[in-house]
Amino acid sequence: MVAKIQRGIGVVERLATTTVTFTGAANLGQDTTAATVFTVTGKVLLKSIVAVCTTDLAGASATIDLKGADGYTFLGTTTSIDLDEDDTWIDTSPAETFVGLIPAAMKEVVLNADGSNKTIVMNSATADTTAGVLAFYAVYISLSADGSIS
Repeated sequence: MVAKIQRGIGVVERLATTTVTFTGAANLGQDTTAATVFTVTGKVLLKSIVAVCTTDLAGASATIDLKGADGYTFLGTTTSIDLDEDDTWIDTSPAETFVGLIPAAMKEVVLNADGSNKTIVMNSATADTTAGVLAFYAVYISLSADGSIS
């Protein structure tokens, strides 16, 4: 889903949202697979990206990270079971906080899909993440006519 947020003259910020429900299956938490979180087209300025845990993650020693198509790291390796309901995932030590500062790696990033769709993916490693839900939010500005995050 994408919503428009109008600011200033001619600048439109958009909000893309998605959820990932972990089952332990391929691309949904299975060890060594990746779940596509967002697809980027054209050129965009990613104002910020944030994940909120809506259901506790489960999976013994399982780990996850969030990366761009070119390997750019938005969020480093995090132990899945550290993400509990209402935690904000903005660093490798998630917590339920009232105020959480978004790290530099997760804001003010120019993404250029360069004529083909590129993805932001969540990689699973070490073991399967077998349950839980993460909601992702990306605020962005299109820098090209086809610039979008979905």
